[in-house]
Amino acid sequence: IKIVREIEINNPPQYVLRCDLTNKLFPPQSHNLYENIIEGEIIKNHFKYNKEKLVSKQKQTTEDSDIEEFVKSGIQEVLFMIEGIKKEYQSIDILMGDIENMYFNNFFEVKDKIKINVKKMTEEMFSKRIIDELPEKRIVLSKIRSCLTSIFKKTKYDIQNINGQSYICAYRKNKVDLDSLNDISKKILLELSGKKDLKTKILIETIKDSEITGIDILKQIKWLATEGIIKQFTNGKIISNTSKL
Repeated sequence: IKIVREIEINNPPQYVLRCDLTNKLFPPQSHNLYENIIEGEIIKNHFKYNKEKLVSKQKQTTEDSDIEEFVKSGIQEVLFMIEGIKKEYQSIDILMGDIENMYFNNFFEVKDKIKINVKKMTEEMFSKRIIDELPEKRIVLSKIRSCLTSIFKKTKYDIQNINGQSYICAYRKNKVDLDSLNDISKKILLELSGKKDLKTKILIETIKDSEITGIDILKQIKWLATEGIIKQFTNGKIISNTSKL
């Protein structure tokens, strides 16, 4: 800390602030050097307290003895410096920003985020590190698939085999009385019945009319999916799951 100005107080304030943490007296927060005094106190206390805590522990006092003590001590305006660097700072925030730029950037480097999907992870991690070293790639993949299937069967997730491909669904099939479904849900299931799959967009266009909006249909599709009555895939395809209820 570098003291740049000693200020005498000729006009005593109506009140001062006493800090319960440091027992130091501060001017009212409206004083133009209030922030400077607070930051100087933070450094004097070796960053033991932050600004918010130091301010929150200040209480207003109108005692003559406190005001007299504050006037007698005066005010010091300070600047902040880093050892070995000639630059001077008017606030801790600017000083800390320079420390980060000068020092932290020497140790950390920002890289682009990397996204890895399951397929890529399987191909790269297992193929390059494990499978390439083993003669039977098919056996290893079969073991991995078997382990994953066993794990998912013990969780809330549902596994379904479609055209020889295993799909994992976040919703298990619930026991639902199909006759109790509302008209929109029944229309959705009617359109899906007998079909291998159907695109969400086509399903909406087929059912939508003057009274049923696309939003109404999407809400029912979501509910039917969460109940396990239908399955909706990321590519927009929907299949009925009622035959297995």
